Order: sequence, then C-alpha cells, then structure tokens
Amino acid sequence: PLLISNNTGLTHYLVDGKDCFKFDPTIESIMDLFEKVEDKFDFYPQMSNEARETFINKFSIKSYNENFSKAIF
Repeated sequence: PLLISNNTGLTHYLVDGKDCFKFDPTIESIMDLFEKVEDKFDFYPQMSNEARETFINKFSIKSYNENFSKAIF
C-alpha cells in the first residue's frame, strides 16, 4: 500500500487504512506510521486491491478522459 504525506495534493483522493497509509511530515507521525504499517500487515492484499480500484476509478486514462469531457462539455 501507498505511504503518503497529508501535505500532498493526492491525499484527499485516498482513504487512510483502505488504500493507503497517511502521515503528517513529522518525526512522531512517521514513527507512528511505521507501527501502523507493521500492525496492518495482514490487510496488505486487501489494501492493494483497494488501491488498484482507486487508481482505475480516479487516475486511469479512461477516467481522466471521462472527467475531462465532462468539464469541457
């Protein structure tokens, strides 16, 4: 699963614990992130599937074209 800072633009497209692990760019948050990643090891296959679905639904060429068409028409 993706490890993503809350300071990036993509973070609002993702759900923490579902298709990624989010963290704040602080030492404490990063340390907590490593513990969370270790604790959720059994959920990696499910999270990977969810991340793939998020990619297909929001970031694939097909979805980009559909969203772009809606915006201009």
